[in-house]
Amino acid sequence: MVLHTNLPIRVTKIIFFLIIIFSLQGCEEILEKLKPKKKPNVNVQMHRIEPTEEHKTGSVLRVDYPLGKLKISLDYLRRSKVGSEYAHADLYITWPEMVGYRKDYTSDEARVLRLFTTFEKEKGTRLKGDDFYLRLQQRIEAGRISYIRPSPQYEGFTEYWSTVLIKMTEEQRNKNTLWTIYYLVDDPKITSPEGHRLVVRCSFFGTALEPLVEQKLKNNTCKMQWNIDASMSIEVGFYPLILDDWRAMYHGLQVFITNIRME
Repeated sequence: MVLHTNLPIRVTKIIFFLIIIFSLQGCEEILEKLKPKKKPNVNVQMHRIEPTEEHKTGSVLRVDYPLGKLKISLDYLRRSKVGSEYAHADLYITWPEMVGYRKDYTSDEARVLRLFTTFEKEKGTRLKGDDFYLRLQQRIEAGRISYIRPSPQYEGFTEYWSTVLIKMTEEQRNKNTLWTIYYLVDDPKITSPEGHRLVVRCSFFGTALEPLVEQKLKNNTCKMQWNIDASMSIEVGFYPLILDDWRAMYHGLQVFITNIRME
């Protein structure tokens, strides 16, 4: 009889306890809605300035980021975004004229440089791309290079051929394989913004040491990674066709980056 007498009291206490918990949870949800959590600040602002008849909302993209300011003509801008973790501006340049893709819609895609420009949340290195010169040194030290030769196609470069395989049999070398080719500039004065000798990385599917003539029309098979400073990085993508005049392309990019930076 005692058991039956105490049961309703226990149930009442449990129900009362649950009501308190649910009430507190409800209060927390209400407070969260009234005062939502702030998104991470990427410390980057982008806005359009200098309106014209053609670009009524602004003909120039102004970028303020932790280590500098940029003014980029909308003729070069494909898209841009400021997110909660990083900001980016996707720029397209027609080569060799070095004009924005909006100025020449009829240009051949094989003559387009893509500058995927990112800006860090802070002055750190979390989102920066790997420096290709350092990546090449790592592969050399790890024995990941199968062939080294002066480039027969692009004067002024030495080729370093590497695959995902650490060791290859002769049969594997004679079969079609996906290769990563690092083109290291011979002149130590030609460097990336980080001060390392310039390296271009290209992809090639085929038999080792074959000429890359057929690869020149493949889409974005070559890249350079230029880390401008501790906040701004540019991944430059292009067709191998542009490597035929790589010195002019290299200097053209240097001038372009200098011109968009503000004092």
